[in-house]
Amino acid sequence: MASSEHEFETGRQAEIEEREPLEPRVGLWGDILDELRWTWAGRKGWLVGMLGNLVFAIGYLLVTDYDPHMSDDIRVANVGLAVVLWCLADPINTNQLGSDSERVVNSLRAGDSVSRILAIKNIALAVLLVPFALLVSTIHWLLAGRWHLVPHTVVADLGAVFLWMGVGSVVSVLLPYPPLRIRARVKALLARRSVIRYAACLAAPYVLWLGIVKVLHIPWNQIWDHRLLGSRVADLPKYALVYLGISLVYWVIGLSIASVYDRRFPGRLIRDLEREV
Repeated sequence: MASSEHEFETGRQAEIEEREPLEPRVGLWGDILDELRWTWAGRKGWLVGMLGNLVFAIGYLLVTDYDPHMSDDIRVANVGLAVVLWCLADPINTNQLGSDSERVVNSLRAGDSVSRILAIKNIALAVLLVPFALLVSTIHWLLAGRWHLVPHTVVADLGAVFLWMGVGSVVSVLLPYPPLRIRARVKALLARRSVIRYAACLAAPYVLWLGIVKVLHIPWNQIWDHRLLGSRVADLPKYALVYLGISLVYWVIGLSIASVYDRRFPGRLIRDLEREV
């Protein structure tokens, strides 16, 4: 009897998913793989945007910071980190729910939690972005001859990703907006209130880059500026691990704030995801 009930529920869930696209619940790795498949198949514009940001970031750094003969190991190690931060200062990170609004709305109505949905999307985004950042760093290490920087640079890049995603998770529930074609977007923007909201959505990541992210780095800057873990060069791996730890704390806090917001204002996130802008 129990087996029959389980088969019935499984079949019912499959029928619902076939009729309405949902975020799956097949375990952590299965969910991440599904998110990656969904991204490659259904969000090509999203990927193009991330690639565009990456190219722009690399170009900017080549013009402003590149020097193959630099003697400062710390500066070399931070190149990949700078690329990560630049790429994530974008709606790619701050509109993670709106870019997949149909599946998110269906999943929320089916009882899924916003923190779980965001965590899966965050990790999938990290899987996509971190290899690009490491590729940039690797090319830089090759040109500058700094292969000994590999371990702590990887750790610092991961820290940058999770710090920004903690911020992005909060903005993703406060200002979600679905992707629209240009003609539909212009039509929607004719409404006065939509113009203000849409402008806020687009400006949010850049305002955050100039403001809140710098504030969030204050604890880390105090540790770094006062050399609380020892010599910056000799103890660079320690600093990288502490930076990752601080960033993971911010990530968890961001997911928690998103969850509290959804519980405090039930239904608001779904309504925001279903509106035109």
